[in-house]
Amino acid sequence: MHPVLFIPHIIEDIFDFATQQTDGNESESSAPSAELAKYRLAWVCRVWRAVLAPRVFIDLYFYMQRSPYFKVVEDDIEYTKSSMRSMVEVVDGRFLYQTNMDLIPAHVQPRTVTVHLESGDLLSSSAVGYLTHTVFVQNSWPAVKELYIVVDEPDLSLFRDQVDYRPMERIVQAVLSQAPNVSAYMMESNELSGPLMNLQAAFGVHAINVTRLDLHTNGCDYSRLELPALADLTVHCETDVEIDMLPPFSAHKIQRLQVFNITPRVLYHMFAKAKVEGTVRYPQLEELAIELDSLMGDLGPPDLHHPVIRYEFPKLCSLHLKTSGQSTPNVYDVFANAPLKYLALSDVHFFDRIDVANLPSLVSVSLKRQAGEDYLLPQAIVNNLVVEPVSSLRHLTVGYMDNSAFKSCRFGCLSLRSLYIGGSVSAGVLESILGQLPALVDVGIGYWQTAQCKTTKLKTIRSRVDVGNQSMALNTSLARLEICAEHRSGRVGHRHRGVGWIVPVLARVPSLEKLSMYGWSPEDEEVATILQAVTDKRVCRHAKHFVDLLVCVKPSMENHLFEYAE
Repeated sequence: MHPVLFIPHIIEDIFDFATQQTDGNESESSAPSAELAKYRLAWVCRVWRAVLAPRVFIDLYFYMQRSPYFKVVEDDIEYTKSSMRSMVEVVDGRFLYQTNMDLIPAHVQPRTVTVHLESGDLLSSSAVGYLTHTVFVQNSWPAVKELYIVVDEPDLSLFRDQVDYRPMERIVQAVLSQAPNVSAYMMESNELSGPLMNLQAAFGVHAINVTRLDLHTNGCDYSRLELPALADLTVHCETDVEIDMLPPFSAHKIQRLQVFNITPRVLYHMFAKAKVEGTVRYPQLEELAIELDSLMGDLGPPDLHHPVIRYEFPKLCSLHLKTSGQSTPNVYDVFANAPLKYLALSDVHFFDRIDVANLPSLVSVSLKRQAGEDYLLPQAIVNNLVVEPVSSLRHLTVGYMDNSAFKSCRFGCLSLRSLYIGGSVSAGVLESILGQLPALVDVGIGYWQTAQCKTTKLKTIRSRVDVGNQSMALNTSLARLEICAEHRSGRVGHRHRGVGWIVPVLARVPSLEKLSMYGWSPEDEEVATILQAVTDKRVCRHAKHFVDLLVCVKPSMENHLFEYAE
């Protein structure tokens, strides 16, 4: 791609950054205040509008609230009357309606429509009639491909009534009549469900166009649902869901499948529905994510790898398995013969079955276990089956384990380009890793920060840099290093010295361009010492690359390169 073609992407990133909230949290995509900020930026000049109009003005939203008076619900989702310039109308003196429709230039076609209701009781009111008979009928959106429906849970809703979702059918029908080319439908609602919406009736003749379905709600009836083109399905199940409560799909057509909070028994029956002559086959499935709710007493079949059933996933390249509960059924063997490229396992108890030597196509592995009484990953298993075998791995994430094991292990995955290690990493471990992996570009490590951490002195850093300068460079490919602080109470063994030890190590990494420190304040004494050290003339005499080193210090844990283990 020619460098000039990156300009629109760069400007778009600037807009996204400029419209973030001051606390670092981004606004919801449909928040009027966030949209308005983008519009103000876009109207700076004609050139910006020409470049960014197709990118900025693609989201069309409609927001309904119970009262004509604004109420602040959350700091990061504020709807403030004073900050809005979009259309605001009071309906029947009881409901407030907002849209950004009047801010979108006539020559720009929106690509997404969001209908956002403040609470479920709006579905049983004249608000639905206003949207369907007054708002939607006046427009045409032939370029819209995605429809989002969001129903918020109101404040003080502990004793709220169940929601009748049937009027939602009218909203979906009204939008689709003006946006007949919608192919992706997403709905999110945490309200208690009463009468269900018939999703097939809502789609009507447009059901043949739906290729993507993302449902985080228990308000839909799927009993008559037929989506012949469905290729991408995401379902967040409620507790005690049964197999007939899941949206139906074709095992021969589905390409991406994500099912969260499903019991092993229901998972087994979901697979078994596709069984033909003793074989379960998903010929087009490329991505699969499953979060198992392994409750005691509902483990279903003890092993999905039943001797009389064969499982075939000839195109499955991405697999993410996560469990929540006290037991983990063995489901990994079902996918053992798939041509996996990306594998992520979270909180499972069958790590010993993972052997990258038997997965020649694997390029990315993520192994995590949440902190708890027995949260450490099995050290020997991780080393013997993942780290040490010769492989083509390029990305590796390892959750909490005894990281001292890395100091003595020999890496066989010499093509690694990114590595994240949970828990606290010492200088010796980091030096061992950098010295063995010649292709590393990105590294993320943890650091246990306690009240007993001793501040590193500048003179100590200077002396260690002087000694280290007598050795060869540790690594000549690493460009970015992230350190994530984990603040803990009490002592943590030998890991109670300040994080300033990182400077002498990085002095031997001449390729380093950026150091990011998450969880520290810029006013922290240890951080101040590091900033002083990387600009110190004596240190820079040995580490000339420090002159151009970018150091970022962020109190929050957001926007780091890696998804951390906890």
